[in-house]
Amino acid sequence: MTSGDPLAELRLLLQERYRIAGKPSYRELAKQTGMSHTSARTVILCERLPRWGALELIVESLNGDTAEFHRLWLTADAATTTPPRGPDHEISGMGVPAPAAGGRSDHTDTGIPAPPVGERSSHGDMDIPAPVTGERSGHDERSPGRLGGILRSRRAVLISLSSVAVVAAAAVAAPRLLSGEPPPRTGVMFGGPLSGGNGAVWSVAHGVLGGRPVVLYGCQNGTVHLRDLVSGERIGAVLTGHTRAVFAAKIADVGGRATGVTGSADGTVRMWDLASGQGRVLNAGKESGGINALGVTTIAGRPWAFTAGDDLTIRRWDLAASAPEGEVVGQPLAMSPKAIVVGEVAGKPTALSGGDDRLVRRWDLTEPSPSGVPIGGHDGTIWNLAMGHADRRPIVLSAAEDGTTRLWDLSERQPIGHLLGERLPNPVKCVALAVAGGTTIGFSGADDGTLREWDLTTTKQVGPPAEGPTSGPEGFAVATHQGRTYLFAGTWDGYVWRFDLGPTA
Repeated sequence: MTSGDPLAELRLLLQERYRIAGKPSYRELAKQTGMSHTSARTVILCERLPRWGALELIVESLNGDTAEFHRLWLTADAATTTPPRGPDHEISGMGVPAPAAGGRSDHTDTGIPAPPVGERSSHGDMDIPAPVTGERSGHDERSPGRLGGILRSRRAVLISLSSVAVVAAAAVAAPRLLSGEPPPRTGVMFGGPLSGGNGAVWSVAHGVLGGRPVVLYGCQNGTVHLRDLVSGERIGAVLTGHTRAVFAAKIADVGGRATGVTGSADGTVRMWDLASGQGRVLNAGKESGGINALGVTTIAGRPWAFTAGDDLTIRRWDLAASAPEGEVVGQPLAMSPKAIVVGEVAGKPTALSGGDDRLVRRWDLTEPSPSGVPIGGHDGTIWNLAMGHADRRPIVLSAAEDGTTRLWDLSERQPIGHLLGERLPNPVKCVALAVAGGTTIGFSGADDGTLREWDLTTTKQVGPPAEGPTSGPEGFAVATHQGRTYLFAGTWDGYVWRFDLGPTA
């Protein structure tokens, strides 16, 4: 390696080590290191100099020579002329550093609870100066928390930043009131503050159990929870069986019984009788990869589930069968699908999928062997899709790693993904469509911790981001009850938030 560019030499060696290690998935690297999969990817790409702590963890997980990499990193660091900036790669998936395994902090010195170790998220954009303690914090040891040349604790820095935020908020609030801009929607913590502690809430669903509206949600630690939609009260025991994060959850009517259907990073799909709490695994982990998303629908009076998995397939499951097989739909894809949604388009049962190939694909489920026909795409992995209707037209929202939310009109022969608002510097992780006041509105949740509402006619944001959640939304569910519409948001810090959107009609 004689390019003369220390960063290029570091990048070449790192990517060679990555190839030798068999190119493990970013999600697997995230599991091994404790950082988010997005941060793991950023370190591997090495387009700019990563923090040494993050690089060291990646090199160790790839069985590389940390001493050699540290030498190259120091050379590249010395050649860097740009001033120090906030952390680019966070070990914990939040903007607060976490020491390496064996010394992981609970962050009690900052007053912020320790975030869960995630596999699909990165909220590492808080510009908090790095601590001077802990040699593997993932931050630059040369940049301790200093303001005005004075060494500051993380608590002091956070207090200072909070004060700035309060002043900024006040400066924005006054013109907002004068301009007549609508106030932000405010959520309430569903189930109360004691409902957390299970890691990120990746998936949320709603349904009816014995006439009672309920919410089902799946968490990072593999648990599944059922609560009353109105009171937030827990129903039955925690549902256990999955061994890894539950990325997908839905409620279906199977033989007149409310049935939970969940998919996990452990590669299994499970069905749950919500009345008894009894569950069973459908595929016994036969799929060679995690389940990233699932949708449920009824076709010709029969309930079906469709899953998107890391084995590169879309599969369909006959939920009324005694032993659903998980038949592959069409041909395996070239890259992992991460999102799927099912509904009707022009009276035909239709699925849409998206994933690492950055394409939105449409599947005609009436065909014997459907193929996923691309209709357009994004500049990054597509994480989530939501299907609905607006002005009697079938529409889909898509959320992607490229920081955009797009609106697709499926009634058009060649749908165009219209951008909602501006591109964000952070991934958009989830989207939802809801009818409130007789109008279909859109929602998106991003890794910057915001939940935004969209006017689908003007493609403009409605009001400021919602208030309540303190970390990024990872999954949405929309429910109606007694003439009102509600949005439920599962968040990275392990809670579910409920937003009352007002009368449905």
